[in-house]
Amino acid sequence: MFTALVIYPNPSNGSFTLEMRNQISNNITLELVDLFGKIIHHGDYILTNEKFQMQHDLNSGVYFLNVKDQTTGSVYHTKIVVK
Repeated sequence: MFTALVIYPNPSNGSFTLEMRNQISNNITLELVDLFGKIIHHGDYILTNEKFQMQHDLNSGVYFLNVKDQTTGSVYHTKIVVK
């Protein structure tokens, strides 16, 4: 579990840094979804520190990022914008 999820820069060109502060679990699932509900990316990751780099070739628009802590089951939702 982490107490804060910060994504920057937002908006960006498709490259984002996720900063998960006060994380307890190292196991997360990331899911990137477009406005139509299509899953653009889905993956399970083991974090080695509080920051995680995401780089995707995305069209301009709004996307939703879901981050699930696999240990606690907590899910965090946020919106990202690609220029």
